[in-house]
Amino acid sequence: MKQTFTISFAQGHPTINIDGKIYVVDSGSPASFSYTGTISLLGREYTVPYGEYILDDLNRVLDTRIDGLIGGEILKRVGAVEIDYPHNTITFHDRLPEVSGAAEIDVRVFLNYLVFNMKIDGQDRRVFLDTGAPVAYLCSNVLPDKQPDGYTEDVTPSGTFETPLYTIPSELAGKKFDVSYGKLPAAHQVMARIMNCQGVIGKDIFLLGTVIISYQKGKMYIQLNENQFIN
Repeated sequence: MKQTFTISFAQGHPTINIDGKIYVVDSGSPASFSYTGTISLLGREYTVPYGEYILDDLNRVLDTRIDGLIGGEILKRVGAVEIDYPHNTITFHDRLPEVSGAAEIDVRVFLNYLVFNMKIDGQDRRVFLDTGAPVAYLCSNVLPDKQPDGYTEDVTPSGTFETPLYTIPSELAGKKFDVSYGKLPAAHQVMARIMNCQGVIGKDIFLLGTVIISYQKGKMYIQLNENQFIN
């Protein structure tokens, strides 16, 4: 069984419409929640915490209607999540579909976060995947000691903030590409250190091609779009 949804974006954060309700798909949140206390997916109704106060804040900072958030607590229960930015869809599978010709990356589930290794500026770094993140981030101790290449704004439920950006060569599955990393906010750096991670990455992974994630199998597969890489 599978369900496919068209992706819409609220200030860069991917959302889907399930039966007229709008949900952010956010692996960077270990928990799921909604205004109704339930989320229906793949024929199953999940009981989740009521997230009225957090959702009110999200509605305010994203300036759109958000009815709930699908986080790691639900994502780890489905067979696989297929995120296809080239076709603007997210598909939830009840089991891992057959995958061929894709790059395969080992992942680990830690406190409902999805963690994996990649090279950043030539160094092996441990990062967690945040499907809701339009900007990648690194902890301050691994950012380069130089002037930033620019600045951008991002949002959390508590409000909007500005971050410097550093363009840094990165590598995953043997493919090289540039990523603009921001400085991870202090509160998030605490959680990153608990997970022994140096950063978080989201949108930049999905620009590489179609991504299939299976928390249960501990795998991430990427059907690579060769046009996104540096030779």
